[in-house]
Amino acid sequence: MMKFWWTVLLTVGLIGVYVTGKGFSHEVVGLIFSATLVVHIVQWRKWWASIFKGMYTKRRYLTMLLNVALLIGMLIVIVTGIVSSRSIFHFQGIVGSIRPYERVHIILGDIMMVLGFIHLLIHLPYLRQLRNRLIENK
Repeated sequence: MMKFWWTVLLTVGLIGVYVTGKGFSHEVVGLIFSATLVVHIVQWRKWWASIFKGMYTKRRYLTMLLNVALLIGMLIVIVTGIVSSRSIFHFQGIVGSIRPYERVHIILGDIMMVLGFIHLLIHLPYLRQLRNRLIENK
């Protein structure tokens, strides 16, 4: 059941990061979202470990491509977010303009939001099963 609640928190965090705009609150929500993302990936480590095992259907292949794209994209979004930080990580002393990092962070962040919702929609039947089990256990 924890996977269900972490997925809910991850979704809320994704929306929260998007609507907070720039500034301290965006960075705090972004850090919480990043931590939740790490927990989500760790919870699904068996899926990642089986990525090169078994036969690949079209659906499995597309899901794998989507998940790998999300992982790489989110790592880039997190790093560019830290580099272009003006509040929490302001102490890092990046020399030169942070503008290119901000642009990558914004553009890739928007792309990751779309891919994240596609990921959520693909796994909606599984999430419904988890929700139903949660309701039955009450």
